Amino acid sequence: MNNQKPNILVVLCDQMRYDCMGNAGNRYIHTPHFDRLAAEGVSCTEAHVGSPLCAPFRASMLTGKHATNNGVLVNFLPLNFDQLFLAEFLKTRGYSTGYSGKWHLNGGKGSRYVEPHERLGFEHFIGLYGGHQYANAIFYRNNDPTPRRCERYEPDFQTDHIIEFMENTLNAEDKKPFFAVVSYGLPHNPNVAPPWWLDLYRPDAVELPEDVDPDMEEIARKFLAEYYGLVSCVDFQLGRLLTWLDHAGITKDTIVIAVSDHGDSAGQHLILPMRKDCPYRYASQVPFIVRWPEHLPCGKKLNNLIDPAIDIFPTLCGLLGIENMNGNFDGVDISKQLMNPDHEVDRVLFHQSARSVRPDEDIYYRNQVRAIRTNEWVYAEKMGKPYQLFNELSDPNESINLVDNEDYMDVQEQCAKILHDKMQQIGDSWQLEIEYGGMTVEKWERAQELSKYNTQNSVLEITRDAALGRPPKKQKPSSTWNDTCMYSLPGRLGFPFWKKDYEEKIQKFRDYERSMRG
Repeated sequence: MNNQKPNILVVLCDQMRYDCMGNAGNRYIHTPHFDRLAAEGVSCTEAHVGSPLCAPFRASMLTGKHATNNGVLVNFLPLNFDQLFLAEFLKTRGYSTGYSGKWHLNGGKGSRYVEPHERLGFEHFIGLYGGHQYANAIFYRNNDPTPRRCERYEPDFQTDHIIEFMENTLNAEDKKPFFAVVSYGLPHNPNVAPPWWLDLYRPDAVELPEDVDPDMEEIARKFLAEYYGLVSCVDFQLGRLLTWLDHAGITKDTIVIAVSDHGDSAGQHLILPMRKDCPYRYASQVPFIVRWPEHLPCGKKLNNLIDPAIDIFPTLCGLLGIENMNGNFDGVDISKQLMNPDHEVDRVLFHQSARSVRPDEDIYYRNQVRAIRTNEWVYAEKMGKPYQLFNELSDPNESINLVDNEDYMDVQEQCAKILHDKMQQIGDSWQLEIEYGGMTVEKWERAQELSKYNTQNSVLEITRDAALGRPPKKQKPSSTWNDTCMYSLPGRLGFPFWKKDYEEKIQKFRDYERSMRG
């Protein structure tokens, strides 16, 4: 590499729980590429996002600010454009910027075109507002508003597009470093995938989280079996990206960040799978791994509390040696912690969430929750009233709510003061009202119309409807998958995969599964 600035690759997945990786202690799921990244970098074991929801996370990652400060407290809200954005900032530092995949910012929903001025500094852009079609997905290429369909599985062509961007940047005459973000919809529902992913795991063999209620077990097992298949697909895409960096000879010159925007309930606390946006650990704790060979240690775990949503921007500034930037962020530069993971740092994390209403109703956010998380406690309030208090040391599954317990009133009062001080510090309020801005009723209805292209069928939805006593929905035609749509990867990538490779992988999974069952 002829320049001294490192390339940056951010691999963002949607709704992936922290405990769905082998390196996080999951004995059943197979994630060799996440495990490789952790073995070659620093994995953060207590990474919790402050607003565990799609759009708020993305807005925070690109601004380094809490949700109320960047304008996106819930999905479908427009961004405040009068602030510093990560891609725009890196452009001024000589980076070529590219994005592939789900955008989900500035009021977007469904298969809509992202206008150039809304891309926040990303010059090369392949994607759309939504991103959970997976089968026969729609996408837009750069400044062409014509919708295109890809008959291949969505994550595959999203990986192809970001590799194309990185390769073009690498071969360009100006020799700029790249800032590349690939944003997958997986493993977010709907659980739609070719059978070689959905059939990798068996419901009767998956290990459930410790506190899944027996009444939820059947639903949770069926969900997790499909969900694990989608996680393995994301892991496969990560493997393609790491292999491309190796073949291009730039592994040592590239910072790789793997992260998720939030987790998933998976049946914990008697909450149906696919729920998030709350202070529970299952929603807030996410994978967060950073690799930069010869600059960060290998195979280390950072156990300090961090919030990757607001910390990624200032941390990249720290890794790049850009000083005097902390005043622009709510997040913290954790670059020195990554370099020395054994150094303990105390920190209090702040949580914000709310339930939004449709734009044809009152513009108000109901059931607002604010919380703080420390090494020992999680304390939450709903609309200003004490809501939850968990001891993280004795009750890491957060199953014993101690709120208003007389034995813990001193702790509750101390936590409440910290929470209220934080809200006042950032200008937060229980009476917060934010208008939808560009999301009019007409645009909402149009987005709903475009959403009909999504394939929403899954074992989970059918089972959930039956559990709730709902009549079964009329099923849409299932998607078909064939060799030409799935395996004809461009030869220039250096490592095309064919069906026999998948068959061999599936057999290895089956052997692995049998060994786990003893």
